[in-house]
Amino acid sequence: GIAMKATQPGMVIGRALEIAEGAGKIDVLIGVGEGNIVDKVNQQQQQIDTLKAEGNELLEKLLMLETKVK
Repeated sequence: GIAMKATQPGMVIGRALEIAEGAGKIDVLIGVGEGNIVDKVNQQQQQIDTLKAEGNELLEKLLMLETKVK
């Protein structure tokens, strides 16, 4: 078959296992997967940010309780 370099986010069928120099045959690892993981990383960063904010709120509440107890 004919292949081309994945230059945009989306599904890819395989990944080159060697550098292609012009037309010819190369070994390819076949597997359907996401060609760009930026969206997934951004999603996980948002979850991390949310958890940090919730943790900070809990720390503030704890400090307020400790102050009242003293």
